[in-house]
Amino acid sequence: MLATGDIKASLAYASLQPSLKAGFPDVWETLQRAMDNFDFEQAREIVRTLLTRMA
Repeated sequence: MLATGDIKASLAYASLQPSLKAGFPDVWETLQRAMDNFDFEQAREIVRTLLTRMA
């Protein structure tokens, strides 16, 4: 959803927000700001970074 700029990404993010905030407090504010600004490209890069950290 982030890759295509789908507005549904905002809805999905809303449901995941508490878990993301708790699990990744160091990047949560940056991700929140990106999502608030509909900057899905930046949000996608942050998520990719998080996925790399988890691997």
